[in-house]
This record gives sequence, C-alpha cells and structure tokens, in this order.
Amino acid sequence: MLSEAQIMQLATSQITDSELEATTIHKHFRTSYNPKEAFVYEDLPSLAL
Repeated sequence: MLSEAQIMQLATSQITDSELEATTIHKHFRTSYNPKEAFVYEDLPSLAL
C-alpha cells in the first residue's frame, strides 16, 4: 500500500507524452505470467496513436 507521501509524489510528477507508450494487454493480465506482454485482440482495430 502506498503512503500518503508516495501518493502525493506520484500526483505531482509529470512526464511528456513522448515518454508514454500504449499497448493492449490481456484481459486477465492480473493472473498472467507476464502481465506486461502485449496482446492482440483479433476482433478489434489496432490502436491509432
């Protein structure tokens, strides 16, 4: 669990949009062996960035 100080630090941190990355993840990512692994949903269009 995060402390109030850690939450405040996260809330005041800023990064540029060029530092962000978007990808789809498996809907069961919480129980996945590798939750950061990208997942392709065949029935959905690709992300448009």
